[in-house]
Amino acid sequence: MKRIRIVLNLLRGMKQLALASVVTLSLWVFLFFTILEIRYVLFLWVLLYIPLAEILAILIEDGNKLIKVNVSVLIVMGLSFMLFRSANISFSAYSFVDDTGTPRCHDALYCEYLVAINNQADRGDRVLTLGAYRYYLRPDLFTCSTNNEEYLILQELSHKNMDDFWVEVYRLGFKYFAFEMDYTVRHLQFGMIPAPITHRLGKLKPLYEDESGEFMAYEIFYENPPVLPANICWREP
Repeated sequence: MKRIRIVLNLLRGMKQLALASVVTLSLWVFLFFTILEIRYVLFLWVLLYIPLAEILAILIEDGNKLIKVNVSVLIVMGLSFMLFRSANISFSAYSFVDDTGTPRCHDALYCEYLVAINNQADRGDRVLTLGAYRYYLRPDLFTCSTNNEEYLILQELSHKNMDDFWVEVYRLGFKYFAFEMDYTVRHLQFGMIPAPITHRLGKLKPLYEDESGEFMAYEIFYENPPVLPANICWREP
């Protein structure tokens, strides 16, 4: 370590970036549940790889024979693991599409509830997508799913008044409701949205619900709604 400190010559800016990365990653680990989703902080890891690469280069160039061999083996093992792990994830997560361009559901846990909507919804129906896997919807339903501005409006209402929430859902023209509990509450930071069979404005017809109650799909019916739908999705001629 003494030899590394003597030889290592990082620029002042690089040292500052490395320190900031370590502090930020430490806060991320202790404050956020998404620690396992490395893509959110990948740029921080990249910054830390730069000084680490300098240290490894010094060990290989100036270390004794045992250190050089061990470091070289560790580098090869690390790169090999990354290569095979990336290939494994890519092939296991790859999803073929059918003739309509809809991805085939390869993992029932994450997409079967959306398949239930695909099988019933008409072309261009709007889907309230409170879930992370909307890309398993049919292309026309995906196009007509929830946008960012609507998320913000519904998020605020979910913490205030559920009647107003459902009125806004109707006003936005949603006919189906895809709900993933963990993603909605922890990632989108919605209030806890109940999924009862009935609500004051109408009812939710269950299309799918897994045993844990984590993934659900409903068709939305309204009785004497107080507003008219203001958002009709584009439809093909």
